Amino acid sequence: MLVRGDRSPLVGVLTPVPSQDFGNATLVASGATAVPYYLDGQQGWRLHTEELQRALRSAREVCDPIALYVINPGDPTGHVQSRESMEEIIRFVYEEKLLLFANEDHQDILIGEGCMFISYKKGGLHGGYLELVNFDPSVQIEFDRLISLLVLPIIGDTAHPETLVHNVTRAFEVLNSLPGISCEPINGGASMFPRLHLPHIAIHQAKEEEQLPDFFYCSRLLEQTGLCVCPGSDLGLPEGTYHIRLCIMTSVDTMEEVLRRLGKFHKQFMKDFS
Repeated sequence: MLVRGDRSPLVGVLTPVPSQDFGNATLVASGATAVPYYLDGQQGWRLHTEELQRALRSAREVCDPIALYVINPGDPTGHVQSRESMEEIIRFVYEEKLLLFANEDHQDILIGEGCMFISYKKGGLHGGYLELVNFDPSVQIEFDRLISLLVLPIIGDTAHPETLVHNVTRAFEVLNSLPGISCEPINGGASMFPRLHLPHIAIHQAKEEEQLPDFFYCSRLLEQTGLCVCPGSDLGLPEGTYHIRLCIMTSVDTMEEVLRRLGKFHKQFMKDFS
C-alpha cells in the first residue's frame, strides 16, 4: 500500500538487524528499500536512538524513508523492550514524521524472571491481527478492501511457559559451557542467538570454500548431525561476528537431543580447526 511503484526516490523502511523476518524480502519484492539499523549485541540487543538517527541519515541519501519497523520481543535476539526504550522510539518517529510498524507476534512468550511485555498499542488479538492507527479514512477503506482478499483472522496458540523456561535454562547452561560459544540471556521470543567465536583456521577454510564462516559452520552441523540452524549472516549481520539462531519452541526431550548433538559436534569442530 505504501510503495509508489516505479516512482523515484524509492520508499525506504528502517528494519532491525538481526531479525528473523520475511518483511525485508516482501519490501524488496514490492519495490521498496529495507534500510538496516543495528541492535546493540553488547547491551542485550538494545535499540539506541543514536543508531536510528544514523540509519535515517544514511537512508535519506538513497531513498525516501517513511517508516520504522520494530520487532518486540526480538527474533532471534529474545530481547524485550523496556518502557523507557519504547518511549524514546515513539518520540523519534514523531519528530521525524515516520510511520511506526510494530511486530509483537511473540508477546505471549516471556521467559525472563520478572519480565513484562508492554505493547506499543494495547488492545488486540495475538496471531493474524493488524491495526492501522491515524490513517486517512479514504486510505483505510481501500486497505480494508485489499486485506479482505488476502487474509482471514487467526487466533494464535498460547505457548507453554514451563517448557520454554526449561529449554532456555538448559540451552543457556550448555551453550555457555562450550568453548567458542557465548550466549546472552533472553527474556522472550521463540529463539536464542548464541555467538560463535570461530578459530582462524575455520574462518580461513570457509573463505577457501567461498562461504561465510557461520554458514560454513551451519552446513557442517546439518550434514553431520541433521540439525538445521540459521547462520547470523543470513539475518543481516555484517561479516566479522558470527551467530546461529536456535529455535526453543519444542519439547523438552527434543531440546535435550538438540543440545546433545550440537555439543558433540561443536567440540569436534573446535578440535578439528584448532
